[in-house]
Amino acid sequence: MAVGFGIHYVSGATRWEIVECFRLAKKYNVCCHVHMRYFGAQEKNGSLAALQEVLALGACTRAAINVCHLHSTCLSVTDKALELLHDARKNGMNITTEFYPYMAGCSDINS
Repeated sequence: MAVGFGIHYVSGATRWEIVECFRLAKKYNVCCHVHMRYFGAQEKNGSLAALQEVLALGACTRAAINVCHLHSTCLSVTDKALELLHDARKNGMNITTEFYPYMAGCSDINS
């Protein structure tokens, strides 16, 4: 069992609301599957900032996390993102990621 969070898709959600969702996931011992904010080159260093947000959520709630589609979110900084995930795991965080095997992907309403 897991709960999914499309943080990118609910830009109106406050930081507090997101923290509370992670706390509930921890309370019920389910993993948070997270679509991070910002996609690739939308903002300079945006994808790393988004990953740092997710890492902070995990650190303060101790919820298990799976970062969805890391490579399509981080693009050219995927290596750095993987390094951050590796460091988090070394420090005891329960965090994973996945990559889909397709050359392209999109979840816009017109895709």
